[in-house]
Amino acid sequence: MGITFSRGGIVLFLIFTLGAVSEASFRPSKIEAYGDSLTAAFLANTNVTNAPSSSEVSAIYTDLANFKIKNDRRLLERHEPRHLSWVAELTSLLFPQDNIPIINVAVTGAKSWQLPGEIQAVGPQENTAAFIFIGHNDFCEPDSSPEAMAKTYRGELDKALTIWEANHKNSTMHLVPIGEIYRVYQTLKGYVWHKATDNNFSCEDSWRKLFPWCPAHYRKFANGTLEKEMAPKMEAMDAELEKIVENATSTKGNKYRYLKGVQKVDYEPYAFAVDCFHLSAEGQKAFGKSVSNAVFLD
Repeated sequence: MGITFSRGGIVLFLIFTLGAVSEASFRPSKIEAYGDSLTAAFLANTNVTNAPSSSEVSAIYTDLANFKIKNDRRLLERHEPRHLSWVAELTSLLFPQDNIPIINVAVTGAKSWQLPGEIQAVGPQENTAAFIFIGHNDFCEPDSSPEAMAKTYRGELDKALTIWEANHKNSTMHLVPIGEIYRVYQTLKGYVWHKATDNNFSCEDSWRKLFPWCPAHYRKFANGTLEKEMAPKMEAMDAELEKIVENATSTKGNKYRYLKGVQKVDYEPYAFAVDCFHLSAEGQKAFGKSVSNAVFLD
């Protein structure tokens, strides 16, 4: 699935469609979403091309600093407008006439080893449609080979899906491939989001000082090795998602789908939040439409 963002709106060019639907024939009782900050819609109410005021950015930065000290998730949750998430968007697209509840338990900062806990927290369900979009924060760990990362990732997914299978009946699990993080840096290189007579702030400042989510990413990008190192790991991890679906069986009427290619998007700056990393509301909306075009519920 390839899509192009345009400022006048979001124009989608469908390169291929996996059972694209305007409205699904199956009506799930709920939508479940598991993952990290991208699914929690962290900072989605900000946009790097129309950045908040200096005081608002300072308030965000203060909450993040206090979270590191107090470990109080309420400080993060106030910056998670989940109604703007890609999950909310795809739900409205697939089921425009229904008011289907969304259980979005994604955790900002979550790594794949935390996925079993997210699924366990939801408990038994029936006739649901579930989505897993996780693995981005795994790249913040010390470097390891693509094979080692894929093996660890697969192990955590297997644990999580064993729990999900045991807790579900007649439901569909959709596995979403990992977003291409290195392309965020390529898109926003040199972008100045705050201009003042005495000081300017660019995305390089965000990556190095203001919002250094994974400082190693910027160092690798600066020396030209980020894509070379990251892309093979992502490909290996995504390949494991596909293998999971190929080998999946269920005794409880559950189905497993791999939404291949939905992460293949052409980025523009306005698709990103003020931290030059997460998705803005427009980015969330576009990704939700990309995923919805690949979903088939039967």
